[in-house]
Amino acid sequence: MLTFENTRLWKTSFAVSSNRDRAKEPREKLKVAFYKFREHAALLASEIARDLPDFTVHDITHLDALWEMASIIGGPKCSLTPTESFVLGGAFLIHDLGMGLAAYPDGVDTIRRHPRWADTVAVLSKLENTFSDQDIQRRATLEALRFLHAEYAEKLAFVSWEKDDTNDRYFLIDEPELRFEFGSLIGRIAHSHWWSVDKLANEFNKITGAPSWCPNNWTIDQLKIAALMRVADASHLDARRSPSFLQAIRRPSADAKEHWDFQERLSQPQLPLHTDRLIYTSLRPFSWEKAGAWWRCFDTLQMVDFELRQVDALLIGCGRERFAARGVANVENPERLSELIQINEWIPVDTKIQVTDVARLVRRIGGEQLYGPDHLVPLRELIQNASDAIRARRIYENLPKEWGDIWIELGKDEDGYWIEVQDNGIGMSKSVLTGPLLDFGNTYWGSSLMHEEYPGLSSLEYEATGKYGIGFFSVFMWGERVRIVTRPYREGYQATQVLDFRDGHSSRPLLMKATSEEWVRDGGTKIRVWLKDDPYGPEGFVTQARLYWQSELRWAEGRILESCVRGYVHV
Repeated sequence: MLTFENTRLWKTSFAVSSNRDRAKEPREKLKVAFYKFREHAALLASEIARDLPDFTVHDITHLDALWEMASIIGGPKCSLTPTESFVLGGAFLIHDLGMGLAAYPDGVDTIRRHPRWADTVAVLSKLENTFSDQDIQRRATLEALRFLHAEYAEKLAFVSWEKDDTNDRYFLIDEPELRFEFGSLIGRIAHSHWWSVDKLANEFNKITGAPSWCPNNWTIDQLKIAALMRVADASHLDARRSPSFLQAIRRPSADAKEHWDFQERLSQPQLPLHTDRLIYTSLRPFSWEKAGAWWRCFDTLQMVDFELRQVDALLIGCGRERFAARGVANVENPERLSELIQINEWIPVDTKIQVTDVARLVRRIGGEQLYGPDHLVPLRELIQNASDAIRARRIYENLPKEWGDIWIELGKDEDGYWIEVQDNGIGMSKSVLTGPLLDFGNTYWGSSLMHEEYPGLSSLEYEATGKYGIGFFSVFMWGERVRIVTRPYREGYQATQVLDFRDGHSSRPLLMKATSEEWVRDGGTKIRVWLKDDPYGPEGFVTQARLYWQSELRWAEGRILESCVRGYVHV
């Protein structure tokens, strides 16, 4: 008997006594189709190691084990209809197949046509004397496979492989009727394991009716299936993923070895009846030489805990039955986890560098402490950021070199004097507003988020002027109240969003949808800062700039603009 056939979810869906089964025919149809589906998927899964040898086991044993993890996490109250089991099992089978070139009928040519491959080549090529051309192409292929595999899973049910000598075509799902009825949903569920949890609610909060040839109550709760897929995959961590002999054969790189080492020591996770926390344990302790692997384990189990908690909140919010497992035991701190994941002759004290008071750090090094008394620094930084956004759009849309505008305006309202810098560049998405923009020291340009939002931009020879993610915080030299209004240029007016700092960087900013009066018409961003000092008073930036530069403001502005990349600025 295959391992997954012993799991509770499989048994309750397909291991029904034929003498009492009134739905024997449709049940058997799904069961036979799944076995054939699994047979095909196993062949593709076995090829993943050829292209990603550093990765832990992703073959059929991993795919089968997801039934076990889903049964443990779901608990005794979680049941599936046979159609739900077919969809969930299908998603298990295909969710990682795109990590191997064998899943792409055209092989590496498919990967090289994707912008992610070209972007990676462009980035690696800029690292002088680091990689050979052959190594760059290999690394770009591996990065593209890792990045694309979840998205590609959505198409896999309909991909065919053709045998050269006979022209026979092969699909993962042999039966055309089942392929067209379930293929799209299986693909989307598989793809979703890389989505945010919030997106699951938007995409899958529905129950699909049974096919015409099935009993009426064989419905499919898409949200339940997507949630099980997600947490089962995240939580499958034990020695089956990292056999010692296989590690000796593959000899993973230093970066990958910590993953192999910690999983090699883990026993299978358990969920005792008295708790709602998955319990991970180790039979062998981690010596001080393996401390890096232990910390990798700690970080990974915290990720699993976060996923389980997120999914639990999702199920509650959508009115679904909660799963039995809702977190991971003892991941609150390293010392508690060491009671389960044993260590030997060292103490797991979390001494990694961290910033407890980010606002204080920004105050200390994000303003005058970093830039000095030059009160034109914020203007220079804002113009530089605007110029980067304009050049990105100019290159991405193949616009003329002279295209793009930056407007600078000084004004006054009931809250006092303000200065505003506006551009018609690419604009910022919600992910940027709540991610790189607020991540002190980080930058959007060249990040995985940029590659996701603007695939191919790096390969178009785009390079930002700003190298570090601290420039925006210089605006707090001017004042505590800052308002950002932005819209990604490819989205409609209603995508305009507002990020409002009402009390500087010491409190959380407010993110809200813009009113129709605030809509950014051509895409781009405008940043308004209310000045704490009268710009024309003794401490104002106009006066201070004149004193600092010992010249007229217009000359100082010219100096700033000269330091920026080309862009049309209207003051």
